[in-house]
Amino acid sequence: MSPLPSALPELRRQLFDCYPNDVDELEYLCRRGCDGLYGEGHIDILGQLAGLSAGSAVVESLRLPYVYLTAYYRLQDDILDGDLRFPVESVFVAHLLSLFYRGLVGASQRVGQQDLQPAISLVDRRLSENAAALQLEANLRGGVHHSYDEERHAAIGRSNSTFLFYELLCLVAGRDRESQVVHLLEELVCTMQWGDDLGDWEEDFRDRNYTHVIQAVFTRLHNEEPTLEEMRSCLYGTGLYEDLVSEIARTLGEIESGFARLQNCDPSGAIAWTAANKSKAVQLLRGMVQTKVGRLAAVGALTVS
Repeated sequence: MSPLPSALPELRRQLFDCYPNDVDELEYLCRRGCDGLYGEGHIDILGQLAGLSAGSAVVESLRLPYVYLTAYYRLQDDILDGDLRFPVESVFVAHLLSLFYRGLVGASQRVGQQDLQPAISLVDRRLSENAAALQLEANLRGGVHHSYDEERHAAIGRSNSTFLFYELLCLVAGRDRESQVVHLLEELVCTMQWGDDLGDWEEDFRDRNYTHVIQAVFTRLHNEEPTLEEMRSCLYGTGLYEDLVSEIARTLGEIESGFARLQNCDPSGAIAWTAANKSKAVQLLRGMVQTKVGRLAAVGALTVS
């Protein structure tokens, strides 16, 4: 196991100070099985995009608030998806949101930001958008056919903590946000959600959650009520799976290029993170092709030298 990150002891101290009876559960939600803290490295990337240097006081002051809000969003998703570990786990959304607001106030004070109203207004707006997106996502499920634009809107709202913290970092540091950075982050969130949907398609199909991926299969089959076996045959036997993975890799490549064109910040972290996920998609595609070639060779349909 890797060494504990510096933020973990401070997180434990804050949990003991605020909620001593709930430390274990809250720590789990803030770690999710990670050696360190769930998603904490993302704020370094967002700090770079906000034009802040590594180790910046602004970035460090917002590290734990980022973890708390990320944990809050993840728990909200678990509630929507029915993935709670136990029925009353949902009560901890209040704890996490309280910890986030406490952290935001403390961060603003540490960097000399006296007027909290702009930050609070920004957070309120993004949390309202998140709540609306969760409601939209719930409405889109249950066998309802919907447009990709609706699905995209829900994905952006459900993951808008990414944009929120980019904007908060800019606000606290006294810098202007760049609309192109927000646009690229939105594209990244949507593309990663598309990848998740591709990986979870069987569960989504059983739950009648007709995502963009599921509807792509329906379209190719010209059938909106296929069996699970027909879905599998279409997705894996007609080249559709490869088409979808290729589209994900292509889009990630475009996002990577977009980050590389940014001139008023250091996009290296965002480029590396996007490139790593593009590489995973390419490796997945190659593995799928190799598997198909191997199957064809095994039945004598193709000779492999």
